[in-house]
Amino acid sequence: VFDKWEVVSGGVTVADGKFTMPESAVEINATYKDAPVDPPFVDWIEISDVTAPVAGTDASIAPNYVVDSARNYTVEKAEWWMNDSDSKATEFVAGTNYRAVFTLVPKEGVVFDSPLKVKINGNDATVISSSEDKAVVSISLTATSAPVSHTCDIKPVAKDEPSCTEGGKEAYYKCEGCGKFYEDALG
Repeated sequence: VFDKWEVVSGGVTVADGKFTMPESAVEINATYKDAPVDPPFVDWIEISDVTAPVAGTDASIAPNYVVDSARNYTVEKAEWWMNDSDSKATEFVAGTNYRAVFTLVPKEGVVFDSPLKVKINGNDATVISSSEDKAVVSISLTATSAPVSHTCDIKPVAKDEPSCTEGGKEAYYKCEGCGKFYEDALG
């Protein structure tokens, strides 16, 4: 970027980029300086694999999530909030909506753009607040019921010999309760 004119010889004074040409020779050089560089910016954020809370689990444990480490931002904090207020969740009740809230910061030398676009689990997320150096975003998820504990009742299934018209099947094992298939009786 152009900076200024520098008089090398000729005894003139440059003011406002102009000078009066004398009868003798004048040598003037243009000088340049580095242009200011805007920092790189992040204009979209993607968080994936955020799982719904499970009824009866500890609400103080942060939500599970995945963020690509190659991105120019990191998750500073992740927590569960009540869906209709700015208070943290204390317990999960099946069928109740909660917000997974993420506080994000750009990596050093990077800034967040405005407006910031955010996807969580492939859906548009709510941007609660956003500045060049911090963003708070959320998505609403419904708490699921705790899974019912199950002990498999594994039974052998006999080998089915092939015929001229039907393919056969090797012997295997199957749980009579949940229907899962196994290669051996140990599951």
